[in-house]
Amino acid sequence: MFLFALLFIVPNCVFFFTEPLPITVGIASLIIPYAFWVAVLLLARKPGTVVWCLLSKVILDGGQLVLLYLFDESVIAVDMFLNLTSSTASEASELLGNIFLVIIGVFFLYTLPTLLLATWSIRMKKKLDNPFRKKWAVRSLGVFAVGLILCLLAPIQGHNVSVKGDFYPANALYNLYFAINKAEKNSNYHITSADFTFNATKPVQADGKREIYVLVVGETSRAMEWSLYGYERETTPRMEKLDGLVHFMDVVTQSNNTHKSVPIILSAASAEDYGVIYDEKSIVTAFKEAGFHTVVIANQNLSTSMIGSFYREADTFIDMSKFKPKSAYLTSLHDGDLLPYLQKELDKTSGNLFFVIHTYGSHFNYHERYPKDFARYTPDKAEGIRATYKKSCAMPTTIRSCIPITCWVKWRICWRRRVPAPPCFT
Repeated sequence: MFLFALLFIVPNCVFFFTEPLPITVGIASLIIPYAFWVAVLLLARKPGTVVWCLLSKVILDGGQLVLLYLFDESVIAVDMFLNLTSSTASEASELLGNIFLVIIGVFFLYTLPTLLLATWSIRMKKKLDNPFRKKWAVRSLGVFAVGLILCLLAPIQGHNVSVKGDFYPANALYNLYFAINKAEKNSNYHITSADFTFNATKPVQADGKREIYVLVVGETSRAMEWSLYGYERETTPRMEKLDGLVHFMDVVTQSNNTHKSVPIILSAASAEDYGVIYDEKSIVTAFKEAGFHTVVIANQNLSTSMIGSFYREADTFIDMSKFKPKSAYLTSLHDGDLLPYLQKELDKTSGNLFFVIHTYGSHFNYHERYPKDFARYTPDKAEGIRATYKKSCAMPTTIRSCIPITCWVKWRICWRRRVPAPPCFT
């Protein structure tokens, strides 16, 4: 029973070292859950029965340990839960394929031993007798009370204790609840935004010319690895030669998840005021109201996210994720395959046009997004995506010769990869 309680707080033990909590709250985040699980395990004469009833908790812990291995910190976030519903099987398989060994390790070192021990507990003839259960129920209540007292000391250390923020798995379950609530709002978008209008008009038309706008949504591309923004390798040579190109130097994405950041790009929502996304429509509708023929060509399956809801507002929505790649080894079409469809729409429509081109981008196995003759930086397969294949993590040594934020991010990457890097600010 005590071993099961310890196994149930393994993630809590990791959080004790990774989360920025006062020492009193950190200790409380260990003993309160431990006392709670001891009390729960006492509900049955055979603790293994309780463990199997809490199978979802064991699975949640396994997922949390995988994320802790990958990111070193933080509880399962709302966006991570939403990724389960917004990602396709092929996209998920690429991610899982790259962390397969981590998942297997957590399964064999934590999940499987816990369940085998629970099965052994059930098959044992011995049971917890009533006097033992009563005694440890009282003791667990006492330990729980000590944890609460430690929490009362937190304000002295400048910290306000929050169950949904400081205690696992309460924080993970709260995030799950929040994700479910958000997914429900996504599904009701067509109802909550039905009466919205931009009242958009286009009073002036260029003489003898039609207007064509193309908005490209490029997935998983970072400015820190564009030579246009100071990256040492020549990764954007054609862009740099374009006349009239304007690139913004001080821009930060408002989210690191597609299902949240792209809707913000396509609408008036922001990270600070995200709720308007459910009541207002997207830029696609704005152009549509202004008399443009709107076309969306997407290389990702976006049907379960707000992005898909926005894209379905277009006059023409071409979902290329429904098309099978020519090769059985590919999980998606090449992003370049979107261009013939764009040309086709250009040829068959004579009026003003607004395009949204949504690429698959550099997701995981990025070598599958382009033909082999585009493979400039090799090796580019999953087994070759390692920091050691980069020539250097070196950066400019003066603040005048670099973008400060980019240098800081590069330094962090080098530090996390344990690759030596000279200081950016001298």
